[in-house]
Amino acid sequence: MKKEITFADILEPKDRNVLLINNHFTSAILGVCIVPGNPPVVAYDYDRCVEIIKKSEKTQKKAIEFMEEQVIGVTEKMKKKNPEGKFPVFIKKIKIKK
Repeated sequence: MKKEITFADILEPKDRNVLLINNHFTSAILGVCIVPGNPPVVAYDYDRCVEIIKKSEKTQKKAIEFMEEQVIGVTEKMKKKNPEGKFPVFIKKIKIKK
């Protein structure tokens, strides 16, 4: 039986303490966000998270509402209670016209 490779397996040992917010969002992970002076944290693709939520919420509008209220909103509340904690970032991609 093959061992499944997890996100933690591909991180450098020093980065294994990053916060994973939800195992359902594993496929939305872009990588690790490194901000000088702060510990590394997981960076999620916002749109991929919405698509994952959409599988259970059924509509785009409901999925976005859930993402904003139950994922980002809850993360913001947790951060206010524990400002020293490690919290993920959610990346919204933009298209730049050339």
